[in-house]
Amino acid sequence: MSRPVAVVTGSSSGIGEAITSTLISQGWTVRGVSRRAPSIESPFYSHITADLTDSHAINRVARQLLSDHTTIDALINNAGVGHFAPHEELSVEQIEELVKLNLLAPLLLSKHLLAIVTGKQIRL
Repeated sequence: MSRPVAVVTGSSSGIGEAITSTLISQGWTVRGVSRRAPSIESPFYSHITADLTDSHAINRVARQLLSDHTTIDALINNAGVGHFAPHEELSVEQIEELVKLNLLAPLLLSKHLLAIVTGKQIRL
């Protein structure tokens, strides 16, 4: 019997690393995506290094996931960033990072990986 496959973004630390460890202990295979590799060592874990604020990197990740797996059972969009200051004090770069990582990346990854579920071809 094969293990279900989950993709977890932000798997290198914090909540993402905890989610990854828990899934592995519960019988899942996990494909992690983050800017740096985590300390997780398991035959049921593999990692893709990517900066999810870059839409080209998201496309590369999606292509790699689509070529590596015939099925993905769960996508956990955990990666995120927070800048905590009054809005008028945030730089344009900080606002762009918030939107790219917290909104655009989950939307694009979900769109691309739905191709596995639906069997539809996507253009990356």
